[in-house]
Amino acid sequence: MNSVKRYFLNLHIWIIIYDNFLGVLTIPYVILPTWSGYTLGLLRHLEVSDITMNVLIVLACTNTLLSILAIFEHRFHIVCTYSWKSKWERYRHFWLGTHYMYAVLVFIPFWFLVPEQIEAKKHVFEKIPCLPPSVRSGPIFVVTEDFTYHLTSLVVFLLIGMIEFFGFMLCLVWNILQRVRSKRMSQKTYEVHVKFFIALLIQTGIPTVMLLIPLTYAWVSILYNYYDQSFTNGVIIFETLHGLCSTLVMIFIHAPYRQALFAMVFRCYMRSDEYRPQSSSSVAPTPNNPNAPDKPQP
Repeated sequence: MNSVKRYFLNLHIWIIIYDNFLGVLTIPYVILPTWSGYTLGLLRHLEVSDITMNVLIVLACTNTLLSILAIFEHRFHIVCTYSWKSKWERYRHFWLGTHYMYAVLVFIPFWFLVPEQIEAKKHVFEKIPCLPPSVRSGPIFVVTEDFTYHLTSLVVFLLIGMIEFFGFMLCLVWNILQRVRSKRMSQKTYEVHVKFFIALLIQTGIPTVMLLIPLTYAWVSILYNYYDQSFTNGVIIFETLHGLCSTLVMIFIHAPYRQALFAMVFRCYMRSDEYRPQSSSSVAPTPNNPNAPDKPQP
């Protein structure tokens, strides 16, 4: 567990960045099936450009997915004992650095593909004539009218990541089973590895699904030219719950984090109980009360 802590930390840093961009700094109002809309967050009041905010959101999302992939690569590096793994160890840092570099460089052309906004807005209104006046009068920004590069770059990124993810997962499962069959791993060690592997799958799987569902809906909406603003708003709200679910899953799946949280809560409760004022009652001495203190003798 200690060896994977910094990978968990990296993952949660990107989750915090992504959720704050989505739910505080930008708060996007997205108009699908066009890649357009406007933002309501803090960065808009700081006069940050719309294309910069769009790129920052997508960049934080891709780096969150890369952090999940890095966790499984690290488990592959620690657990697996394949004969060819020594060759992989020479390039693993280059491999990870290349992925993070790709996640940055692939979005640079976004700035150069922004269309002329007056004509682009007219095309949006023609494509979606049922937009309410409150939306039409808003500061709509159109990221692009031609989705070829944008969708291709994102789909290639997701496909490569999913292939690598399932590759690491299969290597882990197959290696553990081989070591158990050859009796190079005890039953107790096997149970520990399986328990941690299942916990890792749950912890990374739930946030990944919460990220992929909105991306998949956006892709399908663009491909089939489907417009439903209420459903789009619901998908964005669903996406903002990603950080909360990730934190809760991590706390309740992994025993060390769960025990640390319960210990903190218990200490805070005990500390507040110590400083709680105690109610005291006094008993007035009466002649008929045998427990009353004796009067001092003159």
